[in-house]
Amino acid sequence: GRSAYRRTASNCTRSASQGNASAFDAFTTLSEAEGIIPAPEPAHAFAHVLRMAPTLAKDQTLVINLSGRGGKDVVEVGRLLNRFPE
Repeated sequence: GRSAYRRTASNCTRSASQGNASAFDAFTTLSEAEGIIPAPEPAHAFAHVLRMAPTLAKDQTLVINLSGRGGKDVVEVGRLLNRFPE
């Protein structure tokens, strides 16, 4: 999988690896819930955010930067998720 990085208040950076299955879940969640089609790379980071967010205090703020042109990847992701025929 790809790695997601986060910076803590003490200015430390930690990385976390996310597999393709969780990235596809995050891709689908973000696309359906917000209408944002992420590129595959930020989908891996968003997968980590989905896993980490419930552990944060309610007064903590989480920021994620989405980049890329996920619209050009949507057919390939749909094919991999068996949502589009070959």
